[in-house]
Amino acid sequence: MRKLAITITALLVTFLSHAQNNFGLKVIKKDINNNGIQDIIKPFNNYLEISIDNKKYKIDFENDFGFQNLTEIEFINNVLVVTGGNDGTGAWSFTYKFRNNKLKNKIELIGYDDFSKWVSGNRTTSINLVNGKYEVTVMEWNEKKEDHDTFIYKGKKTFKKVYLTELRQADLNKFSEIGQQYEK
Repeated sequence: MRKLAITITALLVTFLSHAQNNFGLKVIKKDINNNGIQDIIKPFNNYLEISIDNKKYKIDFENDFGFQNLTEIEFINNVLVVTGGNDGTGAWSFTYKFRNNKLKNKIELIGYDDFSKWVSGNRTTSINLVNGKYEVTVMEWNEKKEDHDTFIYKGKKTFKKVYLTELRQADLNKFSEIGQQYEK
């Protein structure tokens, strides 16, 4: 139990220290839609400025992604990964994974992960938006056992396509609702 508390505390401290300093995040200059034109993604305090094929977009962290602080942005194996979080009486983290959809010629959301921590437990949700499969893990404190109970839920669902330059919080809320339905 003590190791778990120390680990969670260390993770929260790391998370919050990264969340409060997104000035260290680098500008990404890559061809994210594989058409030979270099695209640019610049992180600012509360938004991303994205230039795709010389057309600019502004994506607000809180209104579009649903988080307050950007903690990581990277482009690996042709996938753009954007991670951010919120803090308060609990802690929340959200990760979005985007990849170019050649047929639509748009940057499509292909993966979503979130983590919620509250006083008596936590929840992790992971959704593969390509095949619709999801997994939700809920850990809840059990007073009688003086330990956490872990519950894992798996399922499959069809989701509306979401694209980087057309993000809407209402669409993204559908993903967090998957995990929230399993909280006790």
